Amino acid sequence: MKDLYAWAAIGLIVLASTTGDVLLSYSMKRVGDVGELWKRRGAFAVIGRVLATPTFALGLMAMGVAFYSLLFGLAHLCGQCGCREHISARTSGAPPLDCGIAGREWRGADGGLKCTN
Repeated sequence: MKDLYAWAAIGLIVLASTTGDVLLSYSMKRVGDVGELWKRRGAFAVIGRVLATPTFALGLMAMGVAFYSLLFGLAHLCGQCGCREHISARTSGAPPLDCGIAGREWRGADGGLKCTN
């Protein structure tokens, strides 16, 4: 069942990030050259034009779905080993994740990841 979760997460990452890239590219083409707009009307006009494009918000949401799908997939892949050392949570209240991907006695650059199999 965990393989199904992993492949579903991979598929969702690919689909959502591709959709987000296409939508953001389309919205950038609709907005046009922001350098000229910035010179003529200022930063608020650029921000207003970008936010008024509906495909920008959709693309941003799709990229968010891709990011959280990546986190979901990593959580399920890390949970497959029997290792009980945990990745230290960066945010308060976040549950720790089991780690088994890194191998034996591996530590990250910041020292936050330790897994002994």
